Amino acid sequence: MMIKLSIADLTVGIEHRYGYLSSLCAAYLAPQESEPIFTVCPAQEELDAEGALSEPRLPDAYLESVVAYRKIAEKLPLYGAMVFHGAVVVLDGRAYAFTARSGVGKTTHLRLWLKAFGERAYVLNGDKPVLLWKDGRAFICGTPWKGKENLGEGGILPLSGIGFLERSEKNEAYPLAAADALAKFLLQVYMPKNGAALLETMTLCDKVLSSVPLLSMHCNMDVEAALVTAQGFRALELKE
Repeated sequence: MMIKLSIADLTVGIEHRYGYLSSLCAAYLAPQESEPIFTVCPAQEELDAEGALSEPRLPDAYLESVVAYRKIAEKLPLYGAMVFHGAVVVLDGRAYAFTARSGVGKTTHLRLWLKAFGERAYVLNGDKPVLLWKDGRAFICGTPWKGKENLGEGGILPLSGIGFLERSEKNEAYPLAAADALAKFLLQVYMPKNGAALLETMTLCDKVLSSVPLLSMHCNMDVEAALVTAQGFRALELKE
């Protein structure tokens, strides 16, 4: 079976065997008449290699979705986009991405924003959005791969800021220089094995960090953390 997926304003084909992938991507299907810029096809040996990483082995249907997205991530940089490990919240129409080491609490911080701002905020993607460089600016794009909490409503918005989250007893937020953010950012971007795609990824990273406001976020688990970091992002935007 093949589905055509609309992701980051691009049409991508996925050859697949299991219904889970069709269900996962149902809200992101491209028009049937559209032509994919490329097509990926997860092989059984790739599913087996992925399955060997977990005990007990996860179902092949789920493994197929993981392998498919990785194969997409390998090619996206050739089209001005890259997969980013982070969470994205939209407040009053502005999209902010948070990234951190695993276990720091990205999802918890997202929920604090929803609690603090109510209907003014929603989650665009909870885990693996796509960063897109288009018309000289950075955009953040929803994807079907939203994390185990399945948080995300999708869409494509200009990226208004990137926050680098760390745990702290006190809530603080302050500007971060691109040079100081680079190492942390590279750890959260999918790095292709293909040389040309890897080079394009590094170029995209430079463009994004040079154009998007960056915030260092030191937060606890209190709702005040959302208020402090939102104020920090807004202060950065006012300086632009």
